[in-house]
Amino acid sequence: MGKKMAYLAAALLLGLLGACGGGSRPAEPEPAPKGTPTGDPVTATIGPEGGRLASADGVLTLEVPPGAVSAPTEFGIQPITNTAGGLGNGYRLTPEGQAFLKPVRLTFGYAEEELEGAQPGGLGLAFQDAKGVWWAHLGTELDEASRTLSVETRHFSDWVRKTFWVFIPKEARLKVGESIGLMVIACVREEYVGPSPDEDELLVPLIQERELCDHSVRTGKWAVNGIPGGNSAHGTVTPLQPSSRATYTAPAQVPSPNPVTVTADLTWEEKGLTKRFTSRITVEDALAQVHVTGSFNWAGYPIQVGIIADVQDRFEADLWLSSEPGGSGSYVSNLQNTASTEVNVRLEPGLEQGVCSFQLGGDYEHLTLGSGQFFGATLKDYYFGLGGSGVVPPVTWYVRTDEGCVPYTYPGYSGEGGISFAVDLSRLQKPGDTYTFTDSLTGWEFRFERR
Repeated sequence: MGKKMAYLAAALLLGLLGACGGGSRPAEPEPAPKGTPTGDPVTATIGPEGGRLASADGVLTLEVPPGAVSAPTEFGIQPITNTAGGLGNGYRLTPEGQAFLKPVRLTFGYAEEELEGAQPGGLGLAFQDAKGVWWAHLGTELDEASRTLSVETRHFSDWVRKTFWVFIPKEARLKVGESIGLMVIACVREEYVGPSPDEDELLVPLIQERELCDHSVRTGKWAVNGIPGGNSAHGTVTPLQPSSRATYTAPAQVPSPNPVTVTADLTWEEKGLTKRFTSRITVEDALAQVHVTGSFNWAGYPIQVGIIADVQDRFEADLWLSSEPGGSGSYVSNLQNTASTEVNVRLEPGLEQGVCSFQLGGDYEHLTLGSGQFFGATLKDYYFGLGGSGVVPPVTWYVRTDEGCVPYTYPGYSGEGGISFAVDLSRLQKPGDTYTFTDSLTGWEFRFERR
């Protein structure tokens, strides 16, 4: 199979943080307008003993430690419009500008639906200084289990939740041997070396203009399932230039485990900071998986015995069908066959007067399936046969005579058996699609489900 290079579009994320692009960045951070109030503030007086205060919507919690203030102080949380383009509202914290004796901890919650395709690892907290410049705090602590972001600060201002980085794609599906482009996009000015509030080395300016969000970020190590560069079994990842781009190439066979995890580690040695981003990539061969459940119902007529049995057999199988006409590589897996069940086993009409009774030595004409064969495909129909063995059990029947009921036993027989059917993929456009049909000749019913 030829390799196919497919760099995913970042359109889904443009509204979140802006498209990657070129262009020159301004030498100094540019200010943004201040947010305006969107609701009533929540306030509380907290003294030297410390205390807590939560926003009305429950998103933000302030934890004031003992000794942060020397006298009772009114703390407030005012929801405001978000002029940084982050998640949800902004929050104005008061008393603004006051320097606390000990850091106050800010904890923001977030919801999965607010991410809009971004990864939690790319989130951070940012604040706006007195000049209107938004600063990203690279030291934001992330707790994915509780879905919270936290920082400690000695002063208050306007704060927002913001996506600093996005790793594209977050998830993808590839065929064996195919390649896909990976890319890290940043909306923070990582290379900034100018002055920052409090001279905090973990503060860098946000990038406001979406067209200036950059993919020239620092990317250190690329790995597949923890293996630097990957390997032939899990697939390989090759860094490109700029180093925030790479190419993942799927292995020649479906890997185990599947999906694979590709990681990119961004490291700032001078700041002692590393961020890890992950992409889960599912590798498939050129096949679509269809799960088939079959029920067989028919009546058998061994003429010499005259017994009729309505038989119910069932089977389940996973069919891997070629997604291209011709069906190369299609096969059957996970084949399961249940034992048949006799329903209303009876004599052929007209024999009741000559037969006292009968006794079967097992399941009546049970079909055991064990192998699959692909016969070919049209543009929509894929033809399969399932082979196995059929068994007709021995039977003893008692014939009515002048001397009484005389037993006659037939040994039964076994031999090759099987069924064949067609899968109409045009009815199974996406995973979860199903359809059922009944074969008019045999009465066998098949249910197909695309997986």
